[in-house]
Amino acid sequence: VWLGPHGGIIYHVRQKADDRYDTMIGGNPINNNKNNGWITIFAQNEESYWNIVLLMSCQNYFGNARRISGNIKAEFYFDEPTLKESNTLKFFQSISQEMHNGKIKIQIGFEQRFLAKLALGLGYNLFGQAFLNSEYSQTLRNAMWEQDLQKRSELIGYSDYFYPNEDNFRDLRLEGLHTLILFPVGDILLLVFYYFGYKLMTIPLCDEREIWSNFIDSAGIVYIAAPQLKIFIDSLDIPELINHTTGAKKKPKLEEIERRKIDVSQLPPVT
Repeated sequence: VWLGPHGGIIYHVRQKADDRYDTMIGGNPINNNKNNGWITIFAQNEESYWNIVLLMSCQNYFGNARRISGNIKAEFYFDEPTLKESNTLKFFQSISQEMHNGKIKIQIGFEQRFLAKLALGLGYNLFGQAFLNSEYSQTLRNAMWEQDLQKRSELIGYSDYFYPNEDNFRDLRLEGLHTLILFPVGDILLLVFYYFGYKLMTIPLCDEREIWSNFIDSAGIVYIAAPQLKIFIDSLDIPELINHTTGAKKKPKLEEIERRKIDVSQLPPVT
């Protein structure tokens, strides 16, 4: 069961995944890419704007899954249900107005594997084979595949996702944008990652100065991604970004992104 943006319920019928995928949103992504099942969509908003957002959101997220209407008239968008789907649809229609109770499972340490994978990808793209051949690169691989949370934590110096970190980089935050900062600390190149300008995560990217020093100086490097706009900005240095966020000297590319922000108070009401 999925909740749509500002109203809407989506029921996703798919192959049951192994229990190991209980903490993966939507189950086993490999199986879903092969057969994403079908969804049925129930609108709950009187404002058509939010119903259009709901339909676009479903199309973007569920991809090639068959789409069956629960209570929306839009023949061009939906597939004609099979007999089996029609029978299941009747059940969903019968419960769609009822209170739903659900459980959410969270895998503690999920961000550690993500950060290890991110560090491996960035390290290789920036420093090539020298990084892949390093002992630390193998440590990142080991951490990414280590099942035991305690052992994984002993391999790499991760930040803790569920506890607030000392925010020494707050002047590098950009609301709604991903900021990736490569910051030298002695011989270690630290990766500081702001997720949508909100959540701070850190991991050492490389621990051998001779691998990264020819690419990155003491001023560090900043990469900015705006996935909503499909915009990526590379090779800013840290002083440049601080000058922008503090207003001392604005960067035109970042100003252009900021101009495209929407004033949410001007959006249609949720009814």
